[in-house]
Amino acid sequence: MIKLITFDLGWCLLRENDVILNHQEEILEKEFWNINLDEEYFSWACKTLSLSEFEIISIIWKFLPSLYSLREEWIFENISEKYPDISFGIATNHISLVKVCLETLWILDRCKIVLISWACWFEKPSRDFYNLLVEKSWFKSDEVLFIDDSEINIKWAKQSGLRTLHYVRWTNLTENVLNYLNIVNEGVNI
Repeated sequence: MIKLITFDLGWCLLRENDVILNHQEEILEKEFWNINLDEEYFSWACKTLSLSEFEIISIIWKFLPSLYSLREEWIFENISEKYPDISFGIATNHISLVKVCLETLWILDRCKIVLISWACWFEKPSRDFYNLLVEKSWFKSDEVLFIDDSEINIKWAKQSGLRTLHYVRWTNLTENVLNYLNIVNEGVNI
């Protein structure tokens, strides 16, 4: 029985809004999803744009809240309506400023656990990342459903004992999750 659903953020739980960015914002946003540790990201950003860390943070704070939104606005509510005892979580590779998105979109309030690479010093697909996810959740690994769009992350999560759902972009995430939960609750082994 699934007790916790954890989502990856980029290209899974979140979608990118059609926002016009200036040149500096485009550069910072492009690497926002690729460099997952604060020290590395800010070192790269300061060097690339010849700006201070404070200036980089100021730029990101301005554009980030409007750039992303939930892929499906009522996903948490729609799943909870059918499965009220299931908890939610985030398991993602990002720098600390991703919390701006999580706060703006009220995701932090909806999640029992938020595991972000910058805070735990492990990145997906490291087995340590998945083990820490299970440890922090207080659930057994087979009670945690890990959803990600990356096949390599799914492979390693599955090898770590988690239940997995590979999300294919542009499909209905809520529908995919509910279908998976219906199968699991019927006793079909996935």
